[in-house]
Amino acid sequence: MEQTNLRVIRTKKLIKDAFFSLIEEQGFEGVTVKQLTERAGINRGTFYELAENTRDFSHEMNRLRIQSTTTKY
Repeated sequence: MEQTNLRVIRTKKLIKDAFFSLIEEQGFEGVTVKQLTERAGINRGTFYELAENTRDFSHEMNRLRIQSTTTKY
């Protein structure tokens, strides 16, 4: 069970890092799932298990950021 959780955490980090890197290079609207998965080194099916599209993934990143900020206080 722990291994699965670590794998999911690692995968999300790879996607997140690739996502923000691509946004810096070409802006949010220019980022595609194909580019994102290639940069992260994962397959598209893995991405779609976590999000429907790049906008959905962005919303999830914002939600997690807000959640981590509020749990600190």
